[in-house]
Amino acid sequence: MTTCERRIFNALAFIVSITGFAYLVMKYAMETDDPFALVNHPFQPYALDLHLLAAPFLLFVSGMLVRGHIRPKLKQANRGNRKSGLITLWMIAAMSVSGYLLQVVTNETLYQVSLALHLVSGTLFAAFFLGHVIRSIRLRRTGKAGLREVEKKLAA
Repeated sequence: MTTCERRIFNALAFIVSITGFAYLVMKYAMETDDPFALVNHPFQPYALDLHLLAAPFLLFVSGMLVRGHIRPKLKQANRGNRKSGLITLWMIAAMSVSGYLLQVVTNETLYQVSLALHLVSGTLFAAFFLGHVIRSIRLRRTGKAGLREVEKKLAA
């Protein structure tokens, strides 16, 4: 996985998570004084638009990640940080399916089930992805620190 791919995925994951949370708050936690208003907050449509524009790109980059990052990691013997990455990947799949269903279903029960699945998978995605990134940074730092110690011993 290149640095560019990592940065693009992290940026898209951040945008999708933040806009999804912002839309959730604006739609379900806020109330408007105007009884004829279609939205509860002036930025609510923009949050949804940005969420819907960024999500397909996140899905596309996720496919690139499977090819360039996940498959090589699964072949390695080192099992560090693998569970959080795989859970994140499955949550992306659940978010994608439930997000699509939110756009196309007309049955109220199916809509509510899709909404619940989307909220749960989105929350789990954000939590596990954040944990995955934090653990990756820690593993990278300890790996670099260990490499510096070996270089010092070899130079001495």
